[in-house]
Amino acid sequence: RGQAGAAEVGTDGLLAVGFLHDEARPTAGCACGDPHLHEHVIVLNVVRGADGAWSAAQLDRLAPAAKTAGYLQEADLRARLSERLGVAWRPVVNGLSGVVGITDAQHRQFSKRHNEVAAELAEVGAAGLTAGNAAGRDTKQAKREQLPLAERVALWQAEAATVGLTAAALADVLDRPAAALASLAGGHSTSGCP
Repeated sequence: RGQAGAAEVGTDGLLAVGFLHDEARPTAGCACGDPHLHEHVIVLNVVRGADGAWSAAQLDRLAPAAKTAGYLQEADLRARLSERLGVAWRPVVNGLSGVVGITDAQHRQFSKRHNEVAAELAEVGAAGLTAGNAAGRDTKQAKREQLPLAERVALWQAEAATVGLTAAALADVLDRPAAALASLAGGHSTSGCP
């Protein structure tokens, strides 16, 4: 606080907001992105001091903890999905985990954005975090208006069926009756993304 942040004061926490998304960014030729439940959390540059006054935060010391915070957020999301849907998880690698019962081929079918970035890296003969970030920027489609949920679910269900992910197959994965899963999209059917 004060001139050039000369005085440090204690605080009782951070102010942040989270945005839960249910799809990845669309790729070329697809009406919508792949199903991808994830959360973006933005930490605001303001804290309330122990004295009750609000001040700008010195967040640069938090940067090294961002990856750990992301891992904890992913672990919390997995726990909520396990509790609510009965999902079991593969071993965690770099903070992420796949669902037990979903094959690698099925996972790749719904990883178009990842596949697009990997293809760009292969084409330019590059590897590593910096190259991956550049490939992600270079292949990123402009955001567009999101289709209504029922339409996206219908597209995803039709595409899932092409790789054996039917309501009956998912019932084994999700600890839910197949009839309940089939009713999630209200019986819609249409063609999926390429």
